[in-house]
Amino acid sequence: MWRIEAEVDAMRHRVFIGTSNRLGAEPPWDQEFFGDSFFCGPVGALTPLSSVPSGLVIADLNLALLAAGSGSGWALDRDKRPDIYTR
Repeated sequence: MWRIEAEVDAMRHRVFIGTSNRLGAEPPWDQEFFGDSFFCGPVGALTPLSSVPSGLVIADLNLALLAAGSGSGWALDRDKRPDIYTR
């Protein structure tokens, strides 16, 4: 679920998010981590440019997407409370 939540947050807030998760198990409870890392942005998940065995993930972030109008369907600018955001 955390992957979906990151994508939704990136689209809703029109930002880029780079996520990482540990790999392997850690003592003392041997909690297993699946080690998934990815980038997402205003248009959802981004295709990584590379992922090397060390776990380094690189993506091209098109910053022009931050200035573009929202294609999400969420009219967040329209729905701001004027009493809070006009100060």
